[in-house]
Amino acid sequence: MFFVQKAAGGDLNLWIDGQPYVNASFRSGKRPSRLIVNGEAMHVNYQNGLLDVKYKK
Repeated sequence: MFFVQKAAGGDLNLWIDGQPYVNASFRSGKRPSRLIVNGEAMHVNYQNGLLDVKYKK
C-alpha cells in the first residue's frame, strides 16, 4: 500500500492505492475541514491528533 497526501487550505487530499479495503490512521497536526480520499469526500474522524480513514474501493 502507498499513499500521497496533499494539504491545501483546510482540505486534506489522500490518494491511497494497493489494497481494496483501507482501515488506517494518519497523524495530523490539526483537524482538516474536509477530507478527500481518492477523489471522494469522506467524513472527518479526528481524535487526539489522529485521522482515521476507512475506505473501500
